Amino acid sequence: MKIYSQDTLTFNNNGLGFLTDALSCKITDEINGMYQLQMVYPKGGKLADELVEENIIKCKVADGTEQLFRIKIVEKDLKKITITAQHIFYDLLNNFLEDVYPQSLTAQAFINHLISNANFSSQFTAYSNITGTKSARYVRKNPVEVIMGDLDNSVLNLFGGELKRDNFTINLLTRLGNDNGVKILFGKNIKGIDITIDITNMATRIMPQGFDALLLPEKYIDSPLINNYPTPKIAKLEFEDVRYDPTGQEGYADIQDAYTALRDKVQQQFDLGIDKPQVNIKVDWVELSKTNEYKNYVNLERVNLGDTITANILGVDYQTRVISTTYDVLKEQIEKFEIGTFKTAITKTISQLMYDVETIVPSTILEEAQLQATELITSAMGGYVYKTQSELYIMDTDNPTTATKVWRWNLNGLGYSSNGINGPYTTAMTMNGGIVADFITTGTLSADRVSGGTLTGTTISGNTITGGSLEITSTTANPKCDILGSTSGTYTRLFGGSIRLMYNNVGKVVMGSGTGQGVITVYDTAGTSDSTISGTSITTPKITAGNIDCGSCTLNSSSEVYVSFNKTFSSAPKLVITPFTSTSGVIAPKIRALSTQGFRAILGGSGFSNIDCCWIAIGN
Repeated sequence: MKIYSQDTLTFNNNGLGFLTDALSCKITDEINGMYQLQMVYPKGGKLADELVEENIIKCKVADGTEQLFRIKIVEKDLKKITITAQHIFYDLLNNFLEDVYPQSLTAQAFINHLISNANFSSQFTAYSNITGTKSARYVRKNPVEVIMGDLDNSVLNLFGGELKRDNFTINLLTRLGNDNGVKILFGKNIKGIDITIDITNMATRIMPQGFDALLLPEKYIDSPLINNYPTPKIAKLEFEDVRYDPTGQEGYADIQDAYTALRDKVQQQFDLGIDKPQVNIKVDWVELSKTNEYKNYVNLERVNLGDTITANILGVDYQTRVISTTYDVLKEQIEKFEIGTFKTAITKTISQLMYDVETIVPSTILEEAQLQATELITSAMGGYVYKTQSELYIMDTDNPTTATKVWRWNLNGLGYSSNGINGPYTTAMTMNGGIVADFITTGTLSADRVSGGTLTGTTISGNTITGGSLEITSTTANPKCDILGSTSGTYTRLFGGSIRLMYNNVGKVVMGSGTGQGVITVYDTAGTSDSTISGTSITTPKITAGNIDCGSCTLNSSSEVYVSFNKTFSSAPKLVITPFTSTSGVIAPKIRALSTQGFRAILGGSGFSNIDCCWIAIGN
């Protein structure tokens, strides 16, 4: 073991010298947990004076490499010094992430982004063999907390995997250790071996619940192991990321796909072992070596942190792993180790339920608004709180008479003013149910009536739209507006105002109000009014419906005009044609030829031209 001064940057030398008089030195390493050194040293030993806070110890660890540990706690009595040192990785506890937003990065790039954007530079780098990309945002956190802390969007919770801390290299691997086929039969009451079996959080029958209380038709899914126990162990697990949305915008458009996703989620939980007991086995080699049963466990001498071990306990096999080791530096051997369920994984299984924060990248208007609101609120700096007997103010100065940015809260409501305490309060919620705001973003808006103004968006649900206009603008030639009821016989009402379908800013259909009655106006491709439908009449240049066709044409008395039908009849139809208005001397139009596709016509008499006529054709 060697000791280095606290400001050392390179460690390929002997530093301050060798620590040759240690009485004991143990290193504890846990998967995604503690990694520290504890040493007892004689007070008069060589270089004992260098065992001070922040100095660095370099020594061999269980995997055969040499690692760095920074001294954090020094305790002294009359004869000895006891020190606790953390792995050099924990130097990152001293750094700071003010506002860091890695977006769509792999695990390796993600951690390197955190390190390079910390408050001060360091020697740390990252490596990972985990594929896939994630995004997250961290405001005022330290890097250790972000990487392995108890955050929903910590690196470990985002990517999974297991940490191997190798001096200044942070390795995030799919897993530590190996599965070498080691199987051990554990008996009862053996000195040096403590076995704990915990079924507290086990579930063999699961009711999965998706967003908005979405349940499976069969309600429950049973584990293959359900009959291993006297009664089913039933649990409800919530998976808020599984949504059914008939529009397909925020979830599965097909309900069967949503059901399949819920079933897959439950299978993932069974694969993680939620239907099996949590097993924990602590092995103390020192105590075990004193027993006759020691020879039955010699295979465990070859295991390392992360290795898989099949533990047979009272005739039942459990897949476990080495989750913690205590290495004796002086004897160069693992002194104690713990076999059991990987703690971080089981915590995620039971409580976090594989939380996926990939959706933090804004994919909807609502999520983007939530992100902007979070940024505004979490990045707020300064401000003053002022309280009277009946009101609470949060202001940008400590004096109400000079403050300009003001939040004011009293019995009548909550409001924000950018012009001082007397307002106007342009953002407010009041006791009479009113909300005043320039921008309101919501996932679902349900309303009995929306009054005035202009509504724009993709989906608007409600019973009544009063005043103003609803404008649907499309870049395709066929803008669409569906007005649907949730059950048979329901409808949407429009009082005043209009609903307008737009294509490249040209109105196609407008449904609105005329004089005392509702009117639907249809426009041609130039945006010119073409037809109207009111409560009492229909005005249109042509109608095509079933075996009826009609239209208009312009005739003269000097030559025949060919007029095409708007449809093809199965046989020549009956045809009636007449001028729009009576003109003196005009003789009724004469039909010269009639077919399934059109007719030829001419005016009777002479000297007449440009006479507008209307016609109607009726098929058999």
